[in-house]
Amino acid sequence: MRLDLETWLSAPPDAVWPYVSDATKMSLWSLAPIRRLDVMPRADSGVPLFSVWTCAREARGAFQHARIVMRDERGARTEESLTMRSFFGLEAAARR
Repeated sequence: MRLDLETWLSAPPDAVWPYVSDATKMSLWSLAPIRRLDVMPRADSGVPLFSVWTCAREARGAFQHARIVMRDERGARTEESLTMRSFFGLEAAARR
């Protein structure tokens, strides 16, 4: 969805914010993205469940992009998923 300038300026911020790109949001606060971690729900999923961005006031070296997968093609938890669950104090056996 594209918004014209008049609509953009007259709309409440929460109405237009979903249409602002991540890069634009970061530049508004003078942040440089340095790393992005995509969390994939399954190995065969093409779209991340969510992304975690790491930003700094200025760029430091090459941009890093990584991804972790929560479940394999059969639906079983991956080693990465089990490690994250352990880190957050969640039971590894829950809903295998």
